[in-house]
Amino acid sequence: MGIILLFFIAIFALAMVLSPFIAVGSLFTTKKCPYCREKIKRGATICKFCHQNLQHYEQEKIIKKNNPPIFLYLVALFFVFIVLSKISSAVTEWNNERQKEIELKQKKIKLENDQLNFVDNKDGTITHKTSALVWQKCSIGQLWNGSTCTGVPNKFNWDEAVKIKSDFANKTDWRLPLKEELLDLIYCSDGEYNQQKECANYFANISAINTNYFSNTPNVSFWSSSPFAGNNDAWNVNFDLGTSYVKSKKVLNAVRLVRSEK
Repeated sequence: MGIILLFFIAIFALAMVLSPFIAVGSLFTTKKCPYCREKIKRGATICKFCHQNLQHYEQEKIIKKNNPPIFLYLVALFFVFIVLSKISSAVTEWNNERQKEIELKQKKIKLENDQLNFVDNKDGTITHKTSALVWQKCSIGQLWNGSTCTGVPNKFNWDEAVKIKSDFANKTDWRLPLKEELLDLIYCSDGEYNQQKECANYFANISAINTNYFSNTPNVSFWSSSPFAGNNDAWNVNFDLGTSYVKSKKVLNAVRLVRSEK
């Protein structure tokens, strides 16, 4: 409503500036001479009393009418500027809201796709369809009771973690996952991921793993089998912050095992 009012005010101001004053014809047949103030015929061009040329006077009046004071131009320009600023702000705000709606829809679609990408095998394992990897739902040290993971996960240094063997769900080819494989499990509830598939907003998520599939996952770091440059460090993935970083191989971390269906 405010923008509309300002718009009409600006139009009115421009009309005052750009339109010449409208001469209102008199109903009388006489007028006063501007020089001697004697009454003369309205159409007279020379005063019969003082003999002044009235055409020059009329031309000066026309010039003054068609050239209003400069402050009127400034007032009109001010209102035009205000209106254009308001319109620009409104358009920018609308574009921002529209962009937010698009981003929210994209995030929702991504989160839905992330959830659909996992299949619960009902035997304590989860299949990640994109990578064709099968994961143990529970961390090593926890037990699968048919509905959830119970107990507390064990922690290992990296040399111990890479040697862990497991006979679970009638399979024995379980292994420690690569860093990139562990990153597939990161679930950012706000839908914000960086290029490395980590959570862009570290502290925006209560848990950075989908607990619908990986129940009772502790918010701690998990070892990957990916060593860092050199012999003393290796990559781990933290499901509290939803990110990966390097730690000394001597540090104790949790372990989740994986196998390939291919």
